[in-house]
Amino acid sequence: MMRASAQPLSGSSIAATRVCAPGVLDGLSIAGRPYTPLVLIAVAMNSLVLFNAVMHDPTVGYDARDHLRYITTLASGRLVAPSDSGEFFSPPLPYVLPALAMRLGGLDPSSAGKVGQLLNVLLSIGTTLYVLRICQLIHPNARMLKLGALGFLAIVPVYYKTFSFVRGEPYVVLFATAAAYYAALVIARPSPALRASTALGVAMGCAALSRQWGMLLVPPIAATLGLTAYKAGALRSGVVALGISLGVCAAISGWFFFSLHHRYGAISAFNRAPQRSFAFSNQPRSFYLGSGLPQLFTDPTRDAFPNQLLPIFYSETWGDYWGYFVFSRKETSNRVRLDAASEPSRLPPNRERIAPYLGRVNAVSIPASLLAVAAVLAGVTACGRFLRHRSPDVETRVMSLLLLLLVSSYVGYLWFLVLYPNLDKGDNIKATYMLHTFPFIAVLVGCLLDRLGRRSPRLQIAAAGILPATFLHNLPAMLTHFRP
Repeated sequence: MMRASAQPLSGSSIAATRVCAPGVLDGLSIAGRPYTPLVLIAVAMNSLVLFNAVMHDPTVGYDARDHLRYITTLASGRLVAPSDSGEFFSPPLPYVLPALAMRLGGLDPSSAGKVGQLLNVLLSIGTTLYVLRICQLIHPNARMLKLGALGFLAIVPVYYKTFSFVRGEPYVVLFATAAAYYAALVIARPSPALRASTALGVAMGCAALSRQWGMLLVPPIAATLGLTAYKAGALRSGVVALGISLGVCAAISGWFFFSLHHRYGAISAFNRAPQRSFAFSNQPRSFYLGSGLPQLFTDPTRDAFPNQLLPIFYSETWGDYWGYFVFSRKETSNRVRLDAASEPSRLPPNRERIAPYLGRVNAVSIPASLLAVAAVLAGVTACGRFLRHRSPDVETRVMSLLLLLLVSSYVGYLWFLVLYPNLDKGDNIKATYMLHTFPFIAVLVGCLLDRLGRRSPRLQIAAAGILPATFLHNLPAMLTHFRP
């Protein structure tokens, strides 16, 4: 199997380094020809996103009414205030096009929300292509790398759930994946091109202007770029590339965060008051150590294990703990009223059937979860190689970047959960908030499966077989039951 060449990171070799940026559709190809299994996965994955975008009621979702009110206010030509929407602290980029459609087309909030849902399909397609472009940059002709990466992303129900909602996270997913790609392109070429550095700045800026989680991308990318340039003996060019990226990012998104600070006194403004200081004691012991058993595998739904971090996050990743996607509602003949949209019925008609199924989904998804954990640990090993070696290869550099992006995102998310606790429910524990990290995990899974094939083809086949088996069982959890 062919491998991308990785030139040593030394000052004398910079001019000789040859790492070409993959074309938009190159990721779907092997040896210059479209690879049918990859194309089929990409089509199936985005067809599900399209189905949900068309069928899911735009007035149903996490804080749906506030997101639609954000669009309505923005359509009037001004930034959102707390009196307009509980999402006043959210950056405006995801709402601009629906608001424009509302203003120019005279749409009602639900119809403008449907525009937002359909735009999510384009965001998903873009995410798919950028995941494959990262893989193409690592090893252009490694089939299992690409199949594993895209296959893992395709089996996670929270991806489809989030892309059916009207909110900012789908935008963060696209721009975070694009930022990871352009950062990988820059660190793969220690003498980076102006174009790649600028594109990186645009991606980071748009991610930050989509949701505050996008700001968590900046520190690991800056650290990786700086360390790569230092190891290459090209610190000056690295500083220039980093300065361009950060400058473009600040130009795109900085104005909004200055506005938050000016209006509310902090760039981390939120719709509930924080604790006086950050302290792990802000959350009870059950938040950190709660297992959710036995309900985790029998009835992983709302109120089963309130404010327990890992069980809720796991159940939201593979199922629908909060009940906004696979539960149906009693008022099937009427549209949900906008002022009641964000709180689905606690006793939906299909609860007795769907709750045990979600328990089975959690159980069946254990092997795929362990595969993801193993892939992240492989990323830790790669990061160790990156720190120890003066001339790490492209795969090591990219895996290290992805690991640092994961660490930064989850540390930032934990900070948020500890500073803004909800002791009764834990309603801010949502895998949707961290969805932008799943493409990073997916690429690490692809790298792990590719490496397994070099050591034990049988083990690779067994590990890769987890993905389609999980997909087939979990497919009903990827389809909305909240329909207009």
